[in-house]
Amino acid sequence: MTQKYVYGKDVLEFDLYKFDQSKLQAVIQDHESRYLNGVTTFVEDGLAANLNFRESPFKVALPKLLELHDLGYTLRLDKYADVVDGVVDVTLRKPQHIIDAELIEVRRVAADRYEADRYALNAAETTRQVEISLARTARDAEKQRQLAEQKAAAEARERALAELRAEYHPA
Repeated sequence: MTQKYVYGKDVLEFDLYKFDQSKLQAVIQDHESRYLNGVTTFVEDGLAANLNFRESPFKVALPKLLELHDLGYTLRLDKYADVVDGVVDVTLRKPQHIIDAELIEVRRVAADRYEADRYALNAAETTRQVEISLARTARDAEKQRQLAEQKAAAEARERALAELRAEYHPA
């Protein structure tokens, strides 16, 4: 489910991290590429266009492999495929209709990731800018305090000099 990120109250949207369609497309393409080149298993909960089929013994594996073939799975001849000690170990490509359906989810996840990353960057920049503002305010307050101290010290010195003049050099 896509989360809606709200800017303006606690997090501001900075020009540096505004929505950029080309960056979103790059993130989507990266996710699609990883999906199309990725390999998963029946046990793993992940999205990938390829499936590692590892089953034994051979007499159990073969009917399962044929059933998958009937469902549209194809053998990846460019990947590892072997039968060792009755263990069938091959990589299958999912049927195109499954890939197409899963690519919709991959694109949604990519878009969600892009928005989450963008929000996190804007949140970090908001925090950084607030810290800069607080530091500037503290520096300004310290400067005002020092100026007030200097002014008070100068006024106290003038009063002391006036008292000394009045006592030692009456007019």
